[in-house]
Amino acid sequence: MRNPESGNRFVQLHTLLPTLPGFKLRSQIEELSVAWFVFDKNYAELHSLCYWMTRSEEAERLLAARQDEFLKLLLEVIRRLNNYVASAMSLVDHTRNLYGRLGSNSNAFKDYEKRKDDDFAANPMARFVQKLRNYVLHRSEERRV
Repeated sequence: MRNPESGNRFVQLHTLLPTLPGFKLRSQIEELSVAWFVFDKNYAELHSLCYWMTRSEEAERLLAARQDEFLKLLLEVIRRLNNYVASAMSLVDHTRNLYGRLGSNSNAFKDYEKRKDDDFAANPMARFVQKLRNYVLHRSEERRV
């Protein structure tokens, strides 16, 4: 026969679980993993459309013949670009937050600041994406299609 006390203990432990540091850490790592997944998929979608538009004979014929289709594709590029740059900065934010909670007070990530500076702060492409993100997300009222 089942002991009713074991059910109560399970409920107590289940309630306690989200307050434990390890649970919070796991959740933060999962959030970073989701941010990376979204970023990666947004890049792939943007790249595939731009590649198709610039290298496909079908796209060339379509864009030359139909102005309305060209405008639809242009809006789709804008949408994918918006998603890509927003997800890039979301990934940066998640990484910074996780580092702030995990590594800023320990030696576990002693090379983080140097890698961040080398890979991003001094990287022209990273700076371009950040500025592009600011433009795309904050200057939408100036865009005309």
